[in-house]
Amino acid sequence: MAAERLKLPSGGWWDLETAPTWGQVKILRRRLAEGQRDGSHEIDEVEEMLLALTVAWSYGPAVTAEALAAVPVADVVPALALMRDRVLPLFLGLG
Repeated sequence: MAAERLKLPSGGWWDLETAPTWGQVKILRRRLAEGQRDGSHEIDEVEEMLLALTVAWSYGPAVTAEALAAVPVADVVPALALMRDRVLPLFLGLG
């Protein structure tokens, strides 16, 4: 496991896992599939991935969907870019 700390436009920070284990990938895939099957997911796949990959952040100790919804969009953009560039290729078998 390897986390990368992002410095955010708001002055905060966000530690994201950039090398998830296969166990983490399997758990995330299962959670996404379960939500698609029963329609119980209230958050989308991108939010689910951000929550699963967040190690820590400057927004407080709780990493929840509610806390993520309160993060300024300008701070989410760098996290999405890191996820796109460093994590998604691993999920897709391109990394």
